Amino acid sequence: MRSLLEKLLKIKIIRYALVGGSVAAADVVFFYIFAKLLSFNYLWVNAIGFMLGTLANYLLSIRLVFKSGARFKMSDEIMLVFFIATTSLLLNQVIIFVLIDKMDMNLMISKLLTVASVFSWNYFSRKHFVFSRRELSRES
Repeated sequence: MRSLLEKLLKIKIIRYALVGGSVAAADVVFFYIFAKLLSFNYLWVNAIGFMLGTLANYLLSIRLVFKSGARFKMSDEIMLVFFIATTSLLLNQVIIFVLIDKMDMNLMISKLLTVASVFSWNYFSRKHFVFSRRELSRES
């Protein structure tokens, strides 16, 4: 069983899912507290939580998932990550707005669906556009 766990943790997408899942959980808790309990505007709360989560995700990802500086110098890498994050944030905001305001869906269900919907975009865009192709060819 331990050998299987060690093999699974060598697969980047699983490590990214653990990092992303932890950050997403923190984002959902942040959203719940400020949007649901304290009734702040959900779009503002979503955007702030997403930006904080992006920073945490980047820091954890370069430590646990991807090799930082392998393809670009760190300043360029950070700019690319935040460019991808900006695209993700726009996608995130549109999805949550449509689910809540247009489809009248529950606030927290909408947040969970929104988080899940941008996971793949974040992983694959970082994998293909930011971090080394050489490193990524070893394992997905």
